[in-house]
Amino acid sequence: MDSIKILIGKKIMKTILAECAIIVIISTLLFCKPPITSSDSSSQIEVNPQYVSSVNEFGFKLLKRLALKNNNLKENIFISPASILFAVTIANIGADGATKDSIQSALQLRDFTKDEINNSNSMLLKSLMLPDTSVELKIANSIWLNKQYKFKPTFLKTCEQDYFADPFVRDFNNNSTLSELNGWVQDKTNGKITKIIEKLRPSDLLVILDAIYFYGKWAHLFDSSKTKEKTFFLIGGNKRKYPRMHQQGTFDYFENSRYQIVSIPYGNRYSMNVILPREQNGLPDFLNIMTYENLEDLMSRLTKRKGIIELPRFKIDYFVSLLDVLRDLGMGIAFGNSANFSLMTDNTVCISNVLHKTYLDVNENGTEAAAVTAVTITFTESVHPQSKPPFVMIIDHPFFCVIKDNITGLILFSGAIVDPKPNE
Repeated sequence: MDSIKILIGKKIMKTILAECAIIVIISTLLFCKPPITSSDSSSQIEVNPQYVSSVNEFGFKLLKRLALKNNNLKENIFISPASILFAVTIANIGADGATKDSIQSALQLRDFTKDEINNSNSMLLKSLMLPDTSVELKIANSIWLNKQYKFKPTFLKTCEQDYFADPFVRDFNNNSTLSELNGWVQDKTNGKITKIIEKLRPSDLLVILDAIYFYGKWAHLFDSSKTKEKTFFLIGGNKRKYPRMHQQGTFDYFENSRYQIVSIPYGNRYSMNVILPREQNGLPDFLNIMTYENLEDLMSRLTKRKGIIELPRFKIDYFVSLLDVLRDLGMGIAFGNSANFSLMTDNTVCISNVLHKTYLDVNENGTEAAAVTAVTITFTESVHPQSKPPFVMIIDHPFFCVIKDNITGLILFSGAIVDPKPNE
């Protein structure tokens, strides 16, 4: 009898222990979030690929428009579509009606709701902020609020929650505010961009800032002893001697009768893709006839192949107001008296300027790039696979390039380089 009692007791104890174990497991799943690490976190952050494709399409169309206004590429163009996206979509949080529709249409986001846009951007930011051993990438957003005016709480909450935007309530009549604002820009770009706004006016309600800093070491460094002064052919027939780097190895590569494309990696996640037209003066035609769908198709054809690449060592700065080109893309209503930003403030306001400044330094060790986008909002009265022989890719004339996140597919930077001035 006693042995039966002991046996029953043991069974009860096992049942209790099993139930406790189940409770502990459930509690752990419910209340203990596993730490995010660089190795497993990317799979936990899902970004809609169709959204990324639409954003990249906007960036390519924007660059094409800038090229058209640049007298068929007389100068370098280098932009950060990602920076422009984040800054303008923060403004879109406060937009309503036709103004909202025009902004989303210009950004190629007409098929997405505002909530979907904000959520997708939040997921992108979270993914891009994950650590990478080969790349330093910093993205920061901020909103600078004129303390004389009131703003809708929902607008401010969305800025902070979805865009991690720091709010700064300041006196726009005080010169120290401008210094502090540009100091923020300098700090977030590691000193590569020191100023974006020249003047703050009392009629300005707020300034939206996005800053991106990127430093990536090549997965395989260029040997500086092999860098030689060689001829670079400019559009129109002129030519100059510039330092050109040399590397031999295995790359993701594709070629056809019109273009050569190579992807030069920074570690495992990021890469620089260079598209070189076969014709020395072929870059303007490339931008004129190329659509983003065609560009995506070309970049999807990359396969591993041994070869030799020669890439100019260069450094450029670029600055532009995006008002005209965004107006061309259909966003004009946001810049005029009919603008509706009623979800941001009760004041009658519009976007008075969208300023964009970038920096790019390409050398034997890697690439350093920075971008800042500033959106100023003011009262409407003051508006403004088969084995192939090794390829040889000599980048000795104007070319197109993108710096891309290979996990989300987002293009961080893109440019049409017509004159790669040396970074000496």
